[in-house]
Amino acid sequence: MNDFESGVSVENVFKQCKQQANLIEIRFEERIGSEIVVVNKNVETIKDIAISGGNVSAFVSGGRGFVCFNDPKQIAKYCEQAIKQALLMDAELKKLSTRKPQTSLNVSPIEDVIKNDTDENPLDISQREKIALMKEYTNLILSFQGVRSATVDYTDMMVHKHYFNSNGSNIEQEITRASITALAVAKKGDIVEQAWAVNTSVGGFKIMRKLYDNMSETARRVVNLLDAKTAKTKNCPVVLHPAFAGMFVHEAFGHLSEADNLLRSKTLQRKMKIGTVVGNKVLNIVDQPTLRKSGCCSYDDEGIQHFRTVLVKEGKIDGRLHSCRTAMQMGENPTGNARAVDFGFPPIVRMSSTYIDEGDWTFEEMIENVREGVYLRLPRAGMTDMKGQFVLGSQESFQIEKGNIGSILRNVSIVGNVFNALKNLEAIGNDLKLVDASCTKDGQAGLPVSYGGPHIKIKNMLVTGA
Repeated sequence: MNDFESGVSVENVFKQCKQQANLIEIRFEERIGSEIVVVNKNVETIKDIAISGGNVSAFVSGGRGFVCFNDPKQIAKYCEQAIKQALLMDAELKKLSTRKPQTSLNVSPIEDVIKNDTDENPLDISQREKIALMKEYTNLILSFQGVRSATVDYTDMMVHKHYFNSNGSNIEQEITRASITALAVAKKGDIVEQAWAVNTSVGGFKIMRKLYDNMSETARRVVNLLDAKTAKTKNCPVVLHPAFAGMFVHEAFGHLSEADNLLRSKTLQRKMKIGTVVGNKVLNIVDQPTLRKSGCCSYDDEGIQHFRTVLVKEGKIDGRLHSCRTAMQMGENPTGNARAVDFGFPPIVRMSSTYIDEGDWTFEEMIENVREGVYLRLPRAGMTDMKGQFVLGSQESFQIEKGNIGSILRNVSIVGNVFNALKNLEAIGNDLKLVDASCTKDGQAGLPVSYGGPHIKIKNMLVTGA
């Protein structure tokens, strides 16, 4: 086994500690990147980022210990601390239950190196060039009449991870992401509106140079919202744009498919039982971390190789997302979905790229028979609880009137229960699209994910307007 970044032999550390624990994992990561914020025509922030550190997880019977660190030379000490924590946790768990849970699956060791794959590494682009491009984007947004403010926030980050475990795994992987978030604010009289767009690339900087149309569309959208109407609260058919359908499947259904959430609720376990019918036969929901989107990576933070997981197949629950620990507890296989936002946190079950798979409807077919409904385009924010109750907001929506797209609407939300919504899903489009986003769970904020789908139609949904 290779030496650790500090020159300390991981193999020797494991030899010293292996007999005291069922499994020991060591993770080390290095993050190098930058951030540039341009507000209107002024550069507000120029920042370089260089962070490194790691963590140790130790598993003893039912207990887990976790220690994060910045000094890899002391790794043997951190392993012993993690083992002491795990022993203490195991003793506490035994007081609560006579059951002695297994702590680690029998997973074959893996050795692999995944190199960064970009067409133009963002870290090789000068800050001067990045600033000039961000100024071009803010100037373009400000050129639209009615826009009062434009903010463009650029970030890039190379993340290099090294994972070892006492079973013999040694995995090194690297990925670089670049992202631009644009925020436009417009005002007309007492009405103030805002619109934003997020663009992320894992393929290099070239995409960042090609966002002029996206910036213009963001500016047009915020100006149009100044004349938007307020939606009436009512039950009606809704059609969701692929981006909004993605937020729907991520927030309202995807979090319920995360096994650690399932283990917290017996009621949810019954509702999400394998084989349970949740929709019609054309409904298929997938989590696929191998796509070249923001949520992609080759191995998760427990050294498990990622693969495509079908959550719903032909309308029936077909799978769920697992870490090694949740897979062991539920007697299933890990899916490679144990992810941590950075080395300061232990891995938990997270989505990657989650989407509703394509059907065969066109958008025109979906709306042609709708006498009165709402078309929700770009997502604003959303939340759900473990009973499946959700609220999802839209940046931009439109009335559907007698089969045609009508007036623009502001601050529209849909409210409901995901199981009822899926059963009322009557049309799935043929225009699958994924968008990049970030996700927060259990205090771990900003984890890169992607979500999407085609256009979908739900025949009866509660719509509210602010």
